[in-house]
Amino acid sequence: SSDLLRKMLVGKKTDEVIRLVGKPHDTGDSGRAQYWYYKSISRDPITGKVDDRAQVVIRRGVVESVNY
Repeated sequence: SSDLLRKMLVGKKTDEVIRLVGKPHDTGDSGRAQYWYYKSISRDPITGKVDDRAQVVIRRGVVESVNY
């Protein structure tokens, strides 16, 4: 679920993220943070619907947050 993915990734280093969920489908960089995008890797716990996209926010090589 979305909450499980968030708990699994927040605080992890980038190499750990790749080991856990694979390489991102797309990436971005704002200069202050990296953004990794994954397609259909989590499920909304309330609706049961697969999330279209998850954004993993990385600062200083560590996952800061996961957004949907």
